[in-house]
Amino acid sequence: MAMLVLQSLALLSLSCCSSSSAESLESFKEEVGSNISTTNAGDITFPLISIHSDVSPFRLSNSTRSSRITEWLKSDTHRQQALFQIPLASGAATINGKYIIKLGFGTPAQNIYAIVDTVENAVWIPCKSCQNCKTPQLFESQKSSTFKHISCDSDQCEQANGICIDDDKSCTFKLGYADKYANESKVDALLSSDELTMEGNAYLSRFIFGCSTVRRGILEDAPGVIGLGRGSKLSFLSQTESMFGKVFSHCLPSIDSKSSSGTLSLGKGSLSSTQGLRFTPLLQNYPNYYCVGLIAIRVGNDHFLMPQEYSGSTPTGLQMVIDSGTAFTRLVEPFYSQVRDSFRRQMKLTRIEPFRNLDTCYRIPSGGKVVAPRVVLHFQGKLFLDIPQESVLITVDEKQEWFDVCFAFTSAGSGFDSVFGNTQQQKLRIVYDVPGSRIGIAQENCDH
Repeated sequence: MAMLVLQSLALLSLSCCSSSSAESLESFKEEVGSNISTTNAGDITFPLISIHSDVSPFRLSNSTRSSRITEWLKSDTHRQQALFQIPLASGAATINGKYIIKLGFGTPAQNIYAIVDTVENAVWIPCKSCQNCKTPQLFESQKSSTFKHISCDSDQCEQANGICIDDDKSCTFKLGYADKYANESKVDALLSSDELTMEGNAYLSRFIFGCSTVRRGILEDAPGVIGLGRGSKLSFLSQTESMFGKVFSHCLPSIDSKSSSGTLSLGKGSLSSTQGLRFTPLLQNYPNYYCVGLIAIRVGNDHFLMPQEYSGSTPTGLQMVIDSGTAFTRLVEPFYSQVRDSFRRQMKLTRIEPFRNLDTCYRIPSGGKVVAPRVVLHFQGKLFLDIPQESVLITVDEKQEWFDVCFAFTSAGSGFDSVFGNTQQQKLRIVYDVPGSRIGIAQENCDH
């Protein structure tokens, strides 16, 4: 199976901070935090668009719904391996984002789109000097009056596990990928700082990020990455903590959205402004990830409790990682098979061949309607999440005479934990309250 391996970047470390690293974090905040400025002290909200929508600069003109879902299923498999690789302390990373925001880097600001990823800690963008960067937008550092390379003898370089390879003593880090491209996929980046401009004229005057100089394999066409993980001193969340308090939320637009966008909000406002918000505790099984406890799943009239023997190190529920980059929710075995078999019995339709990993599919005549059994996830804290119909049964292919639909959940197999995918996150406001150690979820139609 695929595995993505970190070569030398501590930004993605999943290990928890020691007391000594906590002290270095405080000194880092004193140095970087003093450079934070903003003309808008409140929350800020970004339009959050699908990378495949008509308004995305990364949209492939010849892609079809079937081909996109095929690629999502392939990349989900690679991403799962990367998320739960052992040992965890070695780190994990994967570029499989579905949603992008626009940020301004430099003085004057240059607009760069970047993938929003809730399990990543790394922040890097493609730069003009990059070899094999085929993205439509590149950051031209020489045009910025405030751009600086981070030196090898700096605290930030040490925190990033950087290395020196050039005579100018600039700090360089490497990310290595071993997936379907073997060892061909990688990114080399210079650790750098510059002004970062966000929505509402909020800005950081000394934001630390990677300016990529070499990319190969799956990374050649990728946008930049804004990691919203919680496990790094140099993560976006840590660098903006004094502005937004390590609280953010998102509402993902529908998979069928062509031109509309959802939103990514930074700050505590979502905690009080979101109607119907219910909370579940944030588990500490993976210090880098946002992990919650799943107690049970209801499918129509059937109710499946998570058996104790499947719950791993979470005694009160199945640990489930919330991941913006995984397309379809993955459930551990044999729990998934129980849920799927119940769904099949209640559908009472003749199944067709599976669509890759989606093993419960049906062909519907054009103009026909199909109603799926109700699916409800029960999380710790008495949070009951009713999954919208369009996120339970999705269209994977369509012709003039028919369209194929599939159950939008799949098996995580054995040896992995469950993942809450972005198909089931659509049209939900999900609030990540890191200081409060909790996740809030509410229904919201965010196709704007």
